[in-house]
Order: sequence, then C-alpha cells, then structure tokens
Amino acid sequence: MDAPPPTPDDHEPTASPAADRGTVRATVRRMVVTLVGFALVGAGLVMLVLPGPGIVVAVAGLVVLATEFDWARQLLDLVGVQAPAGARG
Repeated sequence: MDAPPPTPDDHEPTASPAADRGTVRATVRRMVVTLVGFALVGAGLVMLVLPGPGIVVAVAGLVVLATEFDWARQLLDLVGVQAPAGARG
C-alpha cells in the first residue's frame, strides 16, 4: 500500500520561537516609543503654561515618535527640526 498524499500542513514552514520573539520585541518597542513620545509631548505642552522648557520637551517627544511614525517625521519637517538619521526610512 502506498502512503497517503501529504497534506498542505505538512509542507508549510512553522514560525520559529526566535521569529516570534522578534515580532514581540518589535511590538513592545513600538509601544514603549509611543508611550514615551506622547508622555514627552504631553509634558512639554503642560510646561508651556507651567515653568519648564516646554518647547524643548515637546520637540524631544516628537523626535522619539519620529523613530516609528511617518506623521511625526513630517511634523518635525514642518517645524524645521532635523529628525535623527535612524528615523528616516
């Protein structure tokens, strides 16, 4: 008797644990960048009415966000701030 034909599942590669870790790491990094960036922007906006370097902190938050988001990169270009080299892509 012949062996049954292979099913499509027999030939599909499975994701390795290392690939899963890379995906999780990228997701966690994006979440951290988002939280830190928005926290800096928010703190900078608060410092516009309270004592502190509001504009500097808000721009620093946009620089952090520009490492992950095109809209933040475009906003930095609009205000004339040079985005970090790693943010361009």
